[in-house]
Amino acid sequence: MILELGNTWSVLNQQKDEDNIERIRADFHIHSSFSPDSRFKIKDLIKSCTKNNLNLIAITDHHTIKGAQEIQAEAPFPVIIGQEILSSDGEIIGLFLNRTIKKHMSAKETVKAIKDQGGFVQIPHPFDRFRNNHINKKALVEILGEVDIIEVFNARTILTKDIDQSIQFYLDNKEKFNLHKVGVTDSHTSYEIGKSYTELPMYDGQDHFLDSLNHGTVIGKKMSPFIHAVTRYNTWVKKLNWA
Repeated sequence: MILELGNTWSVLNQQKDEDNIERIRADFHIHSSFSPDSRFKIKDLIKSCTKNNLNLIAITDHHTIKGAQEIQAEAPFPVIIGQEILSSDGEIIGLFLNRTIKKHMSAKETVKAIKDQGGFVQIPHPFDRFRNNHINKKALVEILGEVDIIEVFNARTILTKDIDQSIQFYLDNKEKFNLHKVGVTDSHTSYEIGKSYTELPMYDGQDHFLDSLNHGTVIGKKMSPFIHAVTRYNTWVKKLNWA
């Protein structure tokens, strides 16, 4: 079931969860100052997540897992080590990683590198036409059998029709390919934290993670398109060593 209320989406599973199951708020796509387009310092990131009642996050910096490792060591809540990897076919996220994955491999090679670490494959902003690095449709179809998670809602996706296409793609393929859905902020700043999240039952270890997502609810609120100007500004500030 999909509910659209003004600028907010709620994507739910058909099954009804038990009332006594503890549920947590999670965001599986967050960037820190270790990404070239973010100046979100570790202490500020942890503070923002705590303030906005996030119980679980994945740090998915571009090109590195170092920020995720540092945040995992300092945060008072669970942190999944991830990376947003630029393949030659577009961006792919790996979750539960222990080594940085190199960029510019093919989508198939990137997925294999994630799986070789025992990680899960997440597809970020799959149909966002304004993201030059979103995965191309041909490559997505080719790797779909190895994909674990689809971002049905990414708060930085500008057009509603692109969000709807992501949701429909998930619904059309979830049974055949055992896909799981998440809603994420793709945060690069403190302002974005907590605006969108996935609510899911508390799980016990990585082996039960995907099963927990089966019972997840996505709450999504779109960000202003101007948020992309902030990341472009951050990129130039860091390149020019202004901060």
